[in-house]
Amino acid sequence: MNILGYDVRKTPTYVLAKNVGMVFQNPENQLFLSSVERELAFGLENLGMHPNKIRKKIYFISEIMGLESILEKAPYELSGGQQQKVAIASMLVMEPKILILDEPTSNLDPISTLNLIKLISDLNRKLDITIIVVEHRLELISPIVSRVILMKDGRIVLDGDPRKIFVEKKAETLGIGIPKVVEIYKELCKENIRLSRVPLSPKELVDEIRRIVYERKDN
Repeated sequence: MNILGYDVRKTPTYVLAKNVGMVFQNPENQLFLSSVERELAFGLENLGMHPNKIRKKIYFISEIMGLESILEKAPYELSGGQQQKVAIASMLVMEPKILILDEPTSNLDPISTLNLIKLISDLNRKLDITIIVVEHRLELISPIVSRVILMKDGRIVLDGDPRKIFVEKKAETLGIGIPKVVEIYKELCKENIRLSRVPLSPKELVDEIRRIVYERKDN
């Protein structure tokens, strides 16, 4: 496997770590310092960066992540959603080219989950970095992803555009949770109701159905 041209089997971990940041499924496992600010500074200090530059980077990322008001708080005082954001921010200050999030929504309540999904989309757009989300709940992330890779036993089975992957018969055999809107799309197709594209969110599905209704009224 190659990452940014590096063979992961031959490349030292510290070289990969400069380019790839990873946030664990349980973010509290990687938060261990006395304050949020110290957490964000830790990696940069280990690189020997000047304190003034560290401060600028911390406040830049804090503003993007909405962490300004909790920089002095201890990580154990934070909610699960806040801890997740701090863990992500601690990686972003290192300016990785790729950010990997392992099951980022698994321990969050519904509201925190929706907020995190929006945050992931915003970060991808604002910072122009590749974000890889390892997630079983495809319903949640399907509206924001540009590429889906389905794996089984450590091997890639399907790889491509989510609008194409989710309607593949092979995807059904893998036992993954195909988004409900895609399942509805398939049922509509069986009834010879053709949408212009495979919907990835409830809004897209509603928009497509509304379009069909208006077209039939006009006819």
